Formats: sequence, C-alpha cells, structure tokens
Amino acid sequence: MFLRLLSLVAASSLLFAAASAQLLGYDFTINSSSSGLTGELNFSADTSGTLIGNWDPDANATGTRTKPGLSGSFGETENLPVNAWLTLGLNDDVDTDATGRFRMLVDLDSGVAIVMGFRADYLGGQTLSIPATLTIRYDSFRTRQPSSIFVGGFPIPIPFGSVDVTVMEAAQNQPLAFGTVTPDGLGGYDVAVIVPTALTAEMTFLGNPLSLPGVPFAVPLVGKLAPNGSTATMQSQQPITFGQEIEIGQALPQLPLDIPTILPPGSTAHLLFDLTLDRIVAGFDGSTQMNANGTFVLLGDVNLDGIVDDKDLAMVLEAYALLGGGNPADINLDGVVDDADVTIVLMMFGAEG
Repeated sequence: MFLRLLSLVAASSLLFAAASAQLLGYDFTINSSSSGLTGELNFSADTSGTLIGNWDPDANATGTRTKPGLSGSFGETENLPVNAWLTLGLNDDVDTDATGRFRMLVDLDSGVAIVMGFRADYLGGQTLSIPATLTIRYDSFRTRQPSSIFVGGFPIPIPFGSVDVTVMEAAQNQPLAFGTVTPDGLGGYDVAVIVPTALTAEMTFLGNPLSLPGVPFAVPLVGKLAPNGSTATMQSQQPITFGQEIEIGQALPQLPLDIPTILPPGSTAHLLFDLTLDRIVAGFDGSTQMNANGTFVLLGDVNLDGIVDDKDLAMVLEAYALLGGGNPADINLDGVVDDADVTIVLMMFGAEG
C-alpha cells in the first residue's frame, strides 16, 4: 500500500501542482423549494407463491378452507394451498421537493469539474402517496366456508387505494465524478457532470415494508455555476429517463387478503398468501431540477489552518483506510479515507484561503 501511495503522490503532484491557483471548492446545499423530480413514475412488484384458506381446526374452525380444482371430493378438514401470483402496480405523475448536499471542485485551468459526496432525498423527508393497482392470478380452486368456486388462469384486478412511498434517495457511489467546466462569457461557468448514484426507495404495501435496493441511477448535474465571492449558486434542469428491472427472490411475510366470491356471488373468502417477491421494475420519465447554494471551502485543508500543505497530507495518510463519516480527512464525504482524498489534497497543495 505504501508504494502505491508514493506512486499516487508523485503522479498527482506532476498533474496538479501548478493548477492550485485556479481551483475553487464549494459545499452546496440543495434548495427544496426549487429542486426535485417532475414526471411520470412507474413501479411494479411481481410475486409468486400460494394461497390457502385461513381455517385452523383449533384457532379458527369457521374460517375459509381451500382446495385446488373445481370438482371432486372435499374432506371436512381439508385446507390445501393453491398456486397464486400477485402483482402490485404504481403509476402517477409526481412533482417532488428534494433536499441534500454535494461538494464540488472546479479546475478553471484544465476545465475539469469534480463532484463528490452527492446525496439527495427526492421526497425531502415527506411521504409520497401513489395510486396503486393490485392484480391477482391463481389456479382454479374451490372453497368451503363459504362454498364457492374460483375459475383461474387469468389476471383479476382488485380494488386498491394507494401506496405510501416513504424513502426515495440517491447517494453517489463512486469516489469522484468527473466532468467539464467552461466559462459562459457572462462571469459564470457551464458545468456538466454525470453523477453515478445508487437509488433506494421504501414503501408500505398492505402493512408490509417493500424496498427497492440500491440500483444504478445517473444524475445529470448540468447547468450554471455562478461564483460570487465566498458563495456560489448552481442551477441545473435536465431531462431524465430511468428504467431498471431487479430480480429479488425474497420471501414476504404472510399476507391476509379477503376476496369476494363470484360463483355464487355475495360472500367473502378469507385467504392467506405466502409469496416470494420475484422482481421489481421501476421507471421514471421526466426531468430533474436542482437549485443549490454553495459556500467556499478550501478542500484539502484538513487541519483548518488556511493552507493545504504537508501537514494536511500527513493527516490524510495517517487516516488512510479508516472508515466512518465525520472524519475531516474524508474530503470527498464517501465514508472512507482513501486514494480519492489523497488526490484532492495533492490537487489543492499550496492553495490558501
């Protein structure tokens, strides 16, 4: 590791030592009132498993009993599972308020912009209620208590209200995201950085938590950077299209569901579903808006003495490979002190502020 760090120091010094006078660093806070996602959100969750009546000889002797098939014998204590599939679908036009932060370093000489530590809460701590559809498919079966037959083999929509989405967050999953910065001729700069992130979401479905694990989500941070003394603003509005299918294979908690009878109508079958979440499909088609206020920060000044020098480099090397947020040597805010932090110190070496 020591030899690798020496190589990194030597290479980075040659690349960046002369550029520190034209390097600007900012800590940005995303303004919720003018930032977020606007567009059409789609989500579906496919499950498979079995359904069975809620009958129990001791605890619920009057409960529903089930048996596959439409005819044949049906013993007085028979209660057998039936193959079943359940799909949850969400679709709605959304307009969210986002909160979050990111750190940016711009090298005006080389025309390079670097984004680090990007994190956005696209719900701004709120809950998003989205209209939902529930579709059930099962093999043909019959029931007792009530006595009925259910002809299967085709999807049946079930009336359903909405699902509450409680989390929708994007967190940068690469140490440094590189892009470009060019003067706009008006005293500001055009910045273009595609920030790789992992998107996570959580929702509540029939009382059960349902999670979208971190999936690749590219955030286009493309817009205007306007420095103003020790502050700056960053404005970006870009179209964004996202689609992802994720195989899950996770067993869900048993789901009780009442289904009205059809043949004959007028009663209710009380069923228990034992399902596995097979896959999730998520998509978004719209735009992302971001308006952020930034304050100047002397990136790499780990000891806060107003200059980036050998003392700061020593602190980063001493903390190398340490985990945990809040470490001042974790300059790129990714939770670990590593090559990316060494690189930033070397880029800024000799800078004062």
